[in-house]
Amino acid sequence: VECVQKLAMSRSVRVKCNDIELKLTLNASLLSKSFSDSVLTPFLKAYSTRCKLQHVLCMDDVLSVSVNEECLKELTLPASVVLLTGELVRVQVYLRAGSGKHPPILQD
Repeated sequence: VECVQKLAMSRSVRVKCNDIELKLTLNASLLSKSFSDSVLTPFLKAYSTRCKLQHVLCMDDVLSVSVNEECLKELTLPASVVLLTGELVRVQVYLRAGSGKHPPILQD
């Protein structure tokens, strides 16, 4: 029962931008925060490190985000609302032109 409760209190998400992809597991504390704070900000930090960027990317560098191939317009929703399913969720991040080391997938 404890194992089932622990699974219910966490969600997994696979976040990808260009050729960088990370799997994040969010605990109950992170699920209560906004999607941008619990998923996107940590991903952008890791993305910046892996790409050896001179500065850490921030939300202003993000052009759009899709969750399971659906555009997510409200990034301030709680992560628990965005990640309702118990299955692995796939997130694609699109950067603005000029953000990051790699050319963005979409441009303004």
